[in-house]
Amino acid sequence: MLDQCLVLCNGKGGVGKSSIAAALAAGAAVRGRRTLLVDLDPAGSVDQDLGYRQTGDSDDGRALHRAVVDGADLTPVSSVRTGLDVVPAGDFTHAVYARLAARDRRVPDVIAPLEALGRGYDLVIVDTPPATQVALDVAFCLARFLVLPVGIDTGSLDGLELVSDRYHVVRSRGLNPTLEPLGVVLFGMDPAEPRLAREVRADVSWELDGAAPVFDTVVRHRPRAARDLRRHGLVPSEYLRAVWDARLDPATHPGADRLDDGAAGLAEDYWDLTEEVLARMDERLTPRPAVAGSAPATLPVGAGRG
Repeated sequence: MLDQCLVLCNGKGGVGKSSIAAALAAGAAVRGRRTLLVDLDPAGSVDQDLGYRQTGDSDDGRALHRAVVDGADLTPVSSVRTGLDVVPAGDFTHAVYARLAARDRRVPDVIAPLEALGRGYDLVIVDTPPATQVALDVAFCLARFLVLPVGIDTGSLDGLELVSDRYHVVRSRGLNPTLEPLGVVLFGMDPAEPRLAREVRADVSWELDGAAPVFDTVVRHRPRAARDLRRHGLVPSEYLRAVWDARLDPATHPGADRLDDGAAGLAEDYWDLTEEVLARMDERLTPRPAVAGSAPATLPVGAGRG
């Protein structure tokens, strides 16, 4: 288990796991934390969010597959951003999961190379696929903290049920008894509908019974920016810079009129969220005197509406 490791997870897709993982990783690296992003989602979008799919630098999970199957040293894609390396996912990650399902390999065989590599970083962020038990088991045995993105759709609360089930299995079997929820991220909220965000926040607090506090920062819904970010392989702060550059010199930026004027707000959301996540991690990892009867919060059994 890596103390400095967090995993983005929800059993439902489309709740912002990959977008948040990429933005957190890039934001932490900008703050001077040497960061490793581990992509465990073969069909995910981290490679597009950070642009290494567009540049042809993704190995589709080949390095992880070789480390698990052949015992090779796990080598990440280095310097995706300054201070940020990545273990990519893809078809070869599917092959790793197939071997685990066939019992040709065990979960510790996957964890070992990731743990060995991750110890060289200040922060490790793991992105996981929706509704994939084996990927959650790998991530939950590796990480210390859970970050749970949810959207407006109540189905994203249902998606927490699979997370809760695997969480309790991993803890109850002693595979990672220190695993704990760090917080919930409200993703894709409409700034023009603050009441709706408050309702989602209340739903989450009720469903999880306060076990995973909701982060103050809410990530807003900006469909034009979201499309541009993924298409161009930019994180929000980089997209904001592109918007500013286009405004300063529109003659050299054809199509500048199609950039999202709301990029500043979105970049601010991710910047503030990164600050919150890192601060909460640092607080949890700072040794404090033990208080009799105290224990870390745990997810309630059967979290979600399922």
